[in-house]
Amino acid sequence: MKKTILFIIILLSAFAEAKADGVSSSFTVYPEFKACTITLSDGRMLKQNLANIFLKNSTLLYISGGLTKQADVKVVSAVDFDDRHYVRIDTLLCFLADTVGADALFQATLIDIPAYNRLLVNNHQLTNIDFSFNSVIQTSSIDLENEADIQMPLIDVFYYRIGGKMYRVHERELLRLLPKEKRRVVKTFVEMPGFSWNKKESLVSLLKALQ
Repeated sequence: MKKTILFIIILLSAFAEAKADGVSSSFTVYPEFKACTITLSDGRMLKQNLANIFLKNSTLLYISGGLTKQADVKVVSAVDFDDRHYVRIDTLLCFLADTVGADALFQATLIDIPAYNRLLVNNHQLTNIDFSFNSVIQTSSIDLENEADIQMPLIDVFYYRIGGKMYRVHERELLRLLPKEKRRVVKTFVEMPGFSWNKKESLVSLLKALQ
């Protein structure tokens, strides 16, 4: 009995550490596939009736011929669902989280695979999901079954668009890439009580201070 209680405490502690940005029992952002408009890198626009965002790597999934397929990230520039506008930044589809004047905060939510693997170590009964899908699959189907009993930790990745340029929201990156006067703002702002690089509200406030 004591061993069981200790195991539960360890498992819950691992979840608490891993799920700073939440957990998900689904591999996709939306519970059901739905319509979207896809803007390709060459400017063409396509309508897709059944699409979703893959939480494994924040890329576009779509259903064709009864199979779930993953779009080539290099050919997708933007995706518009009825509630979110996604743009490709680096290799991620990031949704517009907030705007401050002409500048903006973008966000991508991903399965935290290292944190999930730590949970596997703590509980050998957890399902070992294969995350080795090719990131540019277009012709092979992806198995999205057996999600119900899985709780996967999530992590948020943020980007700023400042003056038309994209910046990964990370202290080291901002201090390396921003002009000197804006670097001083970052250094001062992050020392304020309550600031967190993981909270949207903190990042919006910092973006306002960088105006």
